[in-house]
Formats: sequence, C-alpha cells, structure tokens
Amino acid sequence: MVRGTFWSTGQVVMSAVAGIDIALWDLKGKATGRPVYALLGGALRSRVPAYVTGFYYREGERPDDLAREAAMYLEQGYRTLKVKVGGLTPEADAERVGRIRKAVGNDVAIMLAYARRVVVVPGYGLAVAQAQHDVRALADLLEERGIDVTYAIHPVAGRMPGHMNVLLAEANVPYPQLKEMEEANPEFPRTDVALVIGANDVTNPAARSEPGSPIYGMPILDVDRATSVVVLKRGMSPGFAGIDNPLFYMDNAALLFGDAKASVTDVLGELKSL
Repeated sequence: MVRGTFWSTGQVVMSAVAGIDIALWDLKGKATGRPVYALLGGALRSRVPAYVTGFYYREGERPDDLAREAAMYLEQGYRTLKVKVGGLTPEADAERVGRIRKAVGNDVAIMLAYARRVVVVPGYGLAVAQAQHDVRALADLLEERGIDVTYAIHPVAGRMPGHMNVLLAEANVPYPQLKEMEEANPEFPRTDVALVIGANDVTNPAARSEPGSPIYGMPILDVDRATSVVVLKRGMSPGFAGIDNPLFYMDNAALLFGDAKASVTDVLGELKSL
C-alpha cells in the first residue's frame, strides 16, 4: 500500500502515510506500556554513528585555524569529519585537506581512542608477525581509558585449532576476554571498532551471502556488522581459500597495510599522543 501510494500520488501523500504510521506505533506503545523499539523487535544499537561537517572557507584562514577546529570536533567525540572542498584549485584543496589530516592524526588511532567497545579479531597474520604482546599492550592502553576490549576467536583461525588461544595466552591476555564465535557474533552490531589482525577467510561475508562462493555456509565472525572495521594485513592477497574478501571494499572498512607487529606498534604510539 505504501509503495503504491508513493508511486501513484507522490511524496506529499507518502509523507502523510508515514506520519500516520508513526502515530499508530506511538499509540500502540502507549496502550501496551512498551517502547516502540521493543514492539519493532528490540534495539539494535544504543548509539548512532554521526559525522560533523566543517572546515568552511574563511578569509585570512591560517593552518592553525584548521588544527584548532579539528581538535574541537575530536573533543566533542566525532570520529568522522567532512571537509568542505571545491572552492579552491584541486592542488590548494589537497594541501588544505592534508593539513587537516595531519592535525587529526592516525585514522585508526582516532577510531580506537573514541570507541566504547573494541573487538580484536586475531588471525594467522598475527601469528606470523608475533604481534600478540603488542596487541596486549594496545588493549591495556584502551582499557586504561575505559574502553571495553574483547577478543573474538574463530575455531580455525591460524593453522590449527586453538592457535589464537595459545598465542594470546603467551601474552597473558585474561581468559574471560576471549570470546568464542557463538558468543562474539551477537556483540558485533554493538561494537564500535572490530580490529581484524591478519584474519581473512574467517571474516569473509561471502560465506554468509553468496551461494556461489566456495566458502558459502562456513561459519564466520560477523565483523562487517560492527560500526567500523579496521583490517591489518600485508597486502590484498587472498586467504587460504584463495578467494577475494568483499569485507575489504565495504564502506565501514579501513585497511592498514604492513607487518602486523609494526602496524600495531605505530597505532599504539599514535594513540598515546591523543
């Protein structure tokens, strides 16, 4: 009915239908004594991601002005900044954006610094780089800042069952922080940052959504359902299954290339400066 109304009579009637729909849900909620989100199946998130638009052109603008504006937004809790461009030459705009990025700092460090919940997803790349102690140091710093940190463990991550558990135990990661796949997956929609370190096939959403994929039906860690995903890997080469991972191209995913140990160390250093 709603779709037919929209296409046959336009947006005005559609808006009226939407208003009536909202009012009916509100009346039902009041009649039953339940919030509307509960009637619709329950809350998915307690917070909604937002970005701030700023950095408008000003006469007499100085580099320090951009840095101060960026710092103000970060203090307000924003992790994504939208910069005004198009009013200068491409070269001048690129230089201006570069100054803002320098003032903002490492994207990954900022995402972690302003998160409330972070889930670390270790994989074979972590084992190769022997980065478990560095990851523990990063987690400790986040926890000191009041950020909840857990580890999502896929049963076949690495080269043998229990490989990740052994590595993290070497770094004295508290056992209660290790979450098996069945326990970890329901938490991803409420996770601010999923930090994937050297894991590939076990995070590939094609296993869930592409019937033609060789790994279709394989249980995976649903990292793509987190607000933001940061993937640390050496390059774009496929995992053990030899197939591409659509996760790497999603809008909420960022890639940080390089050795896992070096990358974690760099992020840790940037985080300390924030």
